[in-house]
Amino acid sequence: MQVLLCKWQKKEEPFAIVEASEELLKEKERKLKIKELLKESIETEFYQPKVDTETLKIKGAEALCRWKNKELGMIFPGEFILLSEELKLVYLIDYQIDKEVMKSVKKWIEEGRVSKDFRISFNLSMQTFDRDDVVEKIKEMIKEVQIEGKNVEIEITESVISNNISVALAKLNKLKKLGIMIALDDFTAGHSIVSLLPVLLIDVIKYDKSLLDLYNRDGEKGKIIYRTLIKMAKDLEMETVSEGVETKEEYLFLLYIIRKL
Repeated sequence: MQVLLCKWQKKEEPFAIVEASEELLKEKERKLKIKELLKESIETEFYQPKVDTETLKIKGAEALCRWKNKELGMIFPGEFILLSEELKLVYLIDYQIDKEVMKSVKKWIEEGRVSKDFRISFNLSMQTFDRDDVVEKIKEMIKEVQIEGKNVEIEITESVISNNISVALAKLNKLKKLGIMIALDDFTAGHSIVSLLPVLLIDVIKYDKSLLDLYNRDGEKGKIIYRTLIKMAKDLEMETVSEGVETKEEYLFLLYIIRKL
């Protein structure tokens, strides 16, 4: 039996009829199941090390949101984050992960596995950052876990800031007063806010992997763009993080740029 589904589109095209294949039905069943599970809890704990380009020592880590479910297997952020935003539940995921991350770094420091200055970073979605309670929640977590603000780094995207600059700056200022570092994630991935960097309360700029992809496609142009952006961050006294470094050639390319500045 074939099933026909209606899908709403733009106003000039009110709807379209799509033949539901077995693959499409499975995809919709998976999304419905994920939505059900989102109302319960997510168990996730993956970390990606941040390595100093010069010394190759691990200076910190970034919490990655990967959800492994017994029934559905690995569920990536591209699936469950978007669905949680639809349900207006993404803040619950953010707060749950943020607290677990703080507990982890607290344990590592106490066990002597990392230095007392080790810094762990995690993301805050735009919906979560827009909440009135976001600063107070982070403050409560730090107090409850008994961790220092200097061990925490919060990653935000350009859209979080551009959504409401004055409100965003006020929240960032309160977070920084707790000793927390603020990182701008996926820089150059979307609408750029380069002109606002001098006034923003940003400590770290994370360069999107697309910049390394540009270097791999066109080495000379990519080198010029990357060097210019890293120099800009250095002049603004900001730390830099390059995402997506996977090969020795990419590492040597970044090392070359840093030593030339």
